[in-house]
Amino acid sequence: MLREVFKVLLQEASTSSLQSIPRGFYEEALKYVESLKLKANGDANDLQRKIRKGEAAIIEGCLQIVRNIRIRKAVMRLLGGCVDLKDLPREEEVQFMKVAEALEIKSREVGGEGERDEGRILLLIRGSAGDLVKGLGLPNLEVEDVIFINMRKAKELINLGIAEPIRSR
Repeated sequence: MLREVFKVLLQEASTSSLQSIPRGFYEEALKYVESLKLKANGDANDLQRKIRKGEAAIIEGCLQIVRNIRIRKAVMRLLGGCVDLKDLPREEEVQFMKVAEALEIKSREVGGEGERDEGRILLLIRGSAGDLVKGLGLPNLEVEDVIFINMRKAKELINLGIAEPIRSR
C-alpha cells in the first residue's frame, strides 16, 4: 500500500492536471493504516511496533499531501468552468461539490444574479479605488485581496489598473 500511495503522490505532484486515481483509493489506504495501527498495538516486539506505527504515519502524511494537491487542482478546474466528476473517487466528489457550491454562492453575492451569463474571473486587487468599487456594488476591497466576479466588472477594474487577472499555471 505504501508504494501505491507514493505512486499516486508522485503522479499528482508531477502534473498540473487532475489525475485519475482508483475509486476507493482513500478508503483502502485508510483501512490499511487502521490495520497497521491495530497490529502495532498487539505487537510484543518494540521494533516491529515502531515500524508499523511509522509506516502508518508516513501513509497518513502522504494522503494528506495528495488531498491538498488534488483540492487545489479541483478548485482551478472549477474556476476554469469544468464541473465534471467522472474521474474523481467518491471520497472527493463531496469535497468537489462543496467547493463548487461555495464558489457559486460567492459569485452570486459578488456579481449578482443577472450577470452570471457573462462568465466569471478571479482577480487580484493591486490598488485602491474607494468609492468606485462601492459604485460597482463590490464589497470593500483591499490591496492583495482576491475576488471572483463577473467579466464586465472585472474588465472595468482591470482597465482602471486596480486589479489583474489570476491565471492558472
